[in-house]
Amino acid sequence: MLSRDMLVVVANKEIFVHDIARGEMYKRATFENFFGACDLFSNNKSTLVLCYPAKEEGAICIERRDSSHPLITIQAHQSKISYIALSKDGSLVATSSMTGTLIRVFDAKTGEKLKDFRRGSHMATIQCVCFSYCCTMLCCTSDTGTLHVWDLHSENANRTSNLALVNHVVNIEYTTSQWSHAEVKNINSPSLCIFEKNDIISVVSSNGMCTKYCLQKNKLKKIDNYGVIWKNINLDFDSEDEWTILDQ
Repeated sequence: MLSRDMLVVVANKEIFVHDIARGEMYKRATFENFFGACDLFSNNKSTLVLCYPAKEEGAICIERRDSSHPLITIQAHQSKISYIALSKDGSLVATSSMTGTLIRVFDAKTGEKLKDFRRGSHMATIQCVCFSYCCTMLCCTSDTGTLHVWDLHSENANRTSNLALVNHVVNIEYTTSQWSHAEVKNINSPSLCIFEKNDIISVVSSNGMCTKYCLQKNKLKKIDNYGVIWKNINLDFDSEDEWTILDQ
């Protein structure tokens, strides 16, 4: 990944950081990182945030250039980290593990856990996590072929488990986490998701199609569907994909 100040190369058990602004290069040891979980935020001022898996399983490191505490470590999950996403202003970080049932949101300055968002109760591979530009919403896609959306500000907007009233009997983590308040199923997998506006989400799928959804209360309405720049995509990274403009 690349910003105007930094180039980060992610390997399986370490990352290589090229600090362009300072003319420095260094590396950080990480836990096994098969999916290349890492994210970088940089603006035109002095703020620079780098987040990557720590050396301990399920933990993440957050490095900040604008803080008196430039490095903090958070035990985010119990199993290996599979995805890391920073918000558009670098103030929040979302993580998922190889289990894929929970997405957790932390304050990127203090490391405080802010949200437990539940994707589902069965294991899945999280393929993409994205914050909205105003940091009020969060969306994700997974290999279950489902797009999920959560509200970061209003807890009442998100769903809760029907077992919440008996959390003293069952797994309290399961009953107190928040379920998505809007979702779309049967999306081609793998897929990527991104907020174009605070209420518009685009999903690019492996079949070469981009679908736009408009968030209306607790529903996602399809508003557009068009081809993008690839076809015949093969997810074997050693193969050669065929690239074509399908639609402008």
